[in-house]
Amino acid sequence: MGKYEEITGALQVLGLYEVATIKDIKKKYKDLLKEWHPDLHNGNKEICKEKTIEIIDAHRVVMDYCENYKFSFFNLNFSLPP
Repeated sequence: MGKYEEITGALQVLGLYEVATIKDIKKKYKDLLKEWHPDLHNGNKEICKEKTIEIIDAHRVVMDYCENYKFSFFNLNFSLPP
C-alpha cells in the first residue's frame, strides 16, 4: 500500500475528505472516540475496542503526514499531493 492509499484510508476511517483543516481532523477524532468508547456502549465492548484502536491508528497516520509537511503549525487545508 502506498502513502496515498494509506492516508486516504485513514481519512475514510475518520469520515473526512481529502481536504480538511487540522481543526476538522481533531474534532472528528474526538467525536469518534466518544462515539465508540467501550464504556458508553452496552453492546459488544470488543467491537468498540477494535474500532477505537482503528480510529487512533488512522489519526496517527494523518497527523504524522501533517507533521512531516508542517501542516500542524498552521491552519492550512490538508490536501494530498496528486
